[in-house]
Amino acid sequence: MKNRTANTTGGDMCCRTTSLPPHRIKDTMTDQTIELTIPSHPRFLQLVRGVMKKVAGILAIPRDQTDYLILAVDEASSNIIRHSYREDPDHRIDFSITLGEGLLDISITDYGAACNPARFPQRDPAEIKPGGLGLYIIDQVMDHVDYTCGENGRNTIRMTKHITRDTRPAS
Repeated sequence: MKNRTANTTGGDMCCRTTSLPPHRIKDTMTDQTIELTIPSHPRFLQLVRGVMKKVAGILAIPRDQTDYLILAVDEASSNIIRHSYREDPDHRIDFSITLGEGLLDISITDYGAACNPARFPQRDPAEIKPGGLGLYIIDQVMDHVDYTCGENGRNTIRMTKHITRDTRPAS
């Protein structure tokens, strides 16, 4: 399992990261950012999945990696709806998807209840029962995960993935 840390500063801000050297994705001229805002209702998650599938196609990410990437973003979004907004559909979720050279950076922001990564439940993935594996899936799929909680009334999960392009000819 990847190295994870959780810090709380001033009671409001906390971070959870997996090990990877820090980086700034927006430093190169080739980076492009897509922004999307959806209502906090589960029916709009299909829009997010569709955008992620198109982004993966643009970046020529192999199909198996695309499916995992979509799953990680879907899990993070579902957790926001369920835990931050407590299933209230009258809020918004903001997505910022930055396509860099060999890197995909996804930030998802909500304006609900402040999260606390130190209190995120961790479940043994070997346990056979539905639910509770979202954080595990996110950690396994993404190369870097960072949570900023309660800063300026918002929570942000930033997920970074080093991408491998599919160099096989299209069939």
